[in-house]
Parts: sequence; structure tokens; C-alpha cells
Amino acid sequence: MKKRIRIDLLSRAHHLNQPLTGFHRWAKLNGYALEIRDCTAGSKYRVRKTALVAAVDGLRLVYDMADGYQSPEAMESLLGCCDFYFKRSFSEDVNQAMGYRKVYPYGLNYDVTWAGNPLTLGRKAGMLRTAWETVSGRLVTPEKMEQPSGREEKGVLFLARLWREEPGLTPAENRERREINRTRIRLLRTLNEMIGEPVIGGLRDDPVAAEMAPDLVLPARLTNRNRYLALMRRASVCVATTGLHGSIGWKFGEYIAAGRAVVSESLRYTVPGPFREEMNYLSFAAPEECAEQVRFLLSHPEKIRSMQESNREYARDYLKPERLIGKTLETAGIRGKETGSLC
Repeated sequence: MKKRIRIDLLSRAHHLNQPLTGFHRWAKLNGYALEIRDCTAGSKYRVRKTALVAAVDGLRLVYDMADGYQSPEAMESLLGCCDFYFKRSFSEDVNQAMGYRKVYPYGLNYDVTWAGNPLTLGRKAGMLRTAWETVSGRLVTPEKMEQPSGREEKGVLFLARLWREEPGLTPAENRERREINRTRIRLLRTLNEMIGEPVIGGLRDDPVAAEMAPDLVLPARLTNRNRYLALMRRASVCVATTGLHGSIGWKFGEYIAAGRAVVSESLRYTVPGPFREEMNYLSFAAPEECAEQVRFLLSHPEKIRSMQESNREYARDYLKPERLIGKTLETAGIRGKETGSLC
């Protein structure tokens, strides 16, 4: 009888697509059966959190994919019933201040899936659903993310969205959204002014962007996910900003997975493995500094090539979903075929 991995979903958020894909692929490589259960309703878990719980070889592992540390009660409840807790937005300083133990860094997140993922299956199913996801760009496999563009690399890419303030959020959360929106608008305008023609940038078309910066709104055909991925894979430099709750945005993870050269706001959370500033990305604290970093890279193509190679290596060893999950399982003392050859 096959060994079994049982996964309990505490949310249906697409934040969980990547760890689910990693478990799906790791289980196939290592001869495990995979059981995925929707536990978003009922009394088995009393918490609601963007997380899943995996039972593997007698151990209980939590994968917390939330943007930050905004739900300490839920986190503490899950810490009380697991052996290892892997957190996407990981800060050793916060963990120590809160008294959290057995918490380990998960790594970079980006939206990746497979045909048949129960999180993406709805009323439509089977071949029709898969075809629709492929055409719309929602079905992004690891292979699609890593696929070379096949075209000459050029341009500086920064496509962004703005966040709507919501009455149900705290004043601090709405202030953060205002600041993120201001930063992204200022950054786009600064890049256009200081870099000019090479910039492929703008905002996703929605009511917030149309009200705050209509001059920066792009047509939907340019922000469609398939189109965005094509632009990203052939951009010379990709720009990233901080996400909600100080998180490392998904675009950052996509850039690394695709082996791009990256300029990003300083990272507030830990990325595991051999990943560091200057080698994998350049950082900035203000729009003008971002433009200067972009200028530096554009004038030093050898640095772009070196950064791309570093990010391809990191993605291969640490960010492919089965490798990422395999690394967390190694931390828990569970070794598999996929990661055994890496050490």
C-alpha cells in the first residue's frame, strides 16, 4: 500500500496553489498517494486562515501562506497542534517577540497550479475547464513559468494594481493601502520620466486606478495573465514593490522563477537558501533610487546576465514547487528522491 499524504485546506484562496502543486508533484515523484480535503467549513479546525495542514509520515505540518502576521490568534492555535510550521512571510524578529517556536521560513510564493487542482475546479470541470484556464492564463504550470521567451530580451517591466480601501479594514490597513497606491503611482511616473521608452509599465484597469491615475491605466489586453507572462519572460529588468502587510509580492516570486533580473523594494521577510541582495536582486527605498538601479543594470548587461543565471539556479534548486516542498519536508526529517540529490 502506498504511503499517504493528507492535506486539509483551511482556505480556498489561490495563495495555496503553489504548496498544493508542490505536494502534488513531490507525491508523484516519491510514490505517495495524495488526499486533499476541504476543511473550510465544519468544526475540525476552529480557525480561518490562509493555510493548509499536511499530515506526512506521522508528522503534522502547517503551511501558512498569509501576507504577514495579521492573525496571531489563528497562528497560535495552529502552532499548538503541529510539529513544524512553515510561514511564507517569515521574520525571526517577530517570532522571537511573539514567543513563537517551531516556525520556519517557507519561501517565495507565486501562483502556479496543475490541471485538476481542486482549488481551481468549479462548476465547469474536465477538458472544458482546463481549456478555459489555459486560454485565460489561469493555468500556469511550473514549465510555463520557466519557458524561455525565444525572443530578444528588452524593456523594463512594471505592471501593478492598486488596492481599494475597505470599511471592514482597520485604519492601519487602509493607511497601508493608500501608501502602497501612492508608491506604485510615483514609481511608474518616475520610471517613465527618468528611463523613458524602455519602460513597459502601467496599472491594471479597475475603478481605483481609473480614479487615482487614469493616465497610467493600461488596456486589459496588456495585463491579461498570458500577455503579462510573455512580457515578463523577455524583459531585461523587472521591477517589484512590497505587497500587503509588508509581504514579498507574488511578482517577485514570478520574476525569480522565470530567471529575470530584478529591482525591488527592500525585502522585509526572509527568503531561505542562498538568496541575497546584489546577487539575486537590487533594492531601492525610493522611486528615484529604483530608476538609478534600473539605469545601472541597463548599462551593465553582464550584471543582468549574472543575475539571471543566479535566479535560474535558485529557482531550479529552491523554487520549483516540488523542490520547495521537498526542502520543507527535509527540515522535518522527511527525505525524498527529488531533493536527495541536492545535498
